[in-house]
Amino acid sequence: MGFNFHGVGFTFYDNNTLVQVMTRLIIGVLLCVLGPAWAKNTYIVTVPRQIRAGAKADIYIAPINPIERGANVVVTLLDKDNTTLATKRESIYSLRQPAVVKVNVPDTIPAGHDYKMKVKVSGGLSFDKTVTRIRATTKATSIFIQTDKAIYKPGDLGKWTIRTEQKPEKTSKSFDVERVGDV
Repeated sequence: MGFNFHGVGFTFYDNNTLVQVMTRLIIGVLLCVLGPAWAKNTYIVTVPRQIRAGAKADIYIAPINPIERGANVVVTLLDKDNTTLATKRESIYSLRQPAVVKVNVPDTIPAGHDYKMKVKVSGGLSFDKTVTRIRATTKATSIFIQTDKAIYKPGDLGKWTIRTEQKPEKTSKSFDVERVGDV
C-alpha cells in the first residue's frame, strides 16, 4: 500500500519490514562511522611467491591508515624444517607510507623447495605472520642486448652491444641469434 506525492512515492511497510529496514540503516551508518577505526591496525604485507638464490627479496609493508610511530621489523627466511636461512632486522621510523625490507637470499639454497617467510613487526603496528609455499629458483645468467635501432627488416645488419652480469673475459665467443615469436 502506498501513494505518490508530487512525484515522490511513499510505501507503507508493516512493522517487521520497517524493523528490518531500520536495522540495516543503523548497521550501515555504524559501519561507515566505525570502519576507519577498525582499520586502524590493518595492514597489507606483500611477500614474493618466488625468490631467487643470491638475490634480494622485497617485502612491502603498508598500513591502511598511516601510523606516525616507528616500528621494528624482523623478516626471517625459513626452510621446511623451520631452520633459519636468512634474517633481516630493520627499524622503520614512520609508517606514513609503505616500507620495503630487502632480505638477502643465500646463494646456497637449493632450487624448487618450499620455503617460509616470517614477518614480525612490533611498535606502532604489531603483527606476526608466516607465509608458506615460497619457491626458490637458481640464478640464471642475464644478458642485455642493446641494438642501434628498434626494428630490423629481413637482411638488415646491425650493431649490437652485449653486456652480461659476469666478470669480463678476454676470450672471444661466438653466438647465434634466433628470432623468437612474430615480432
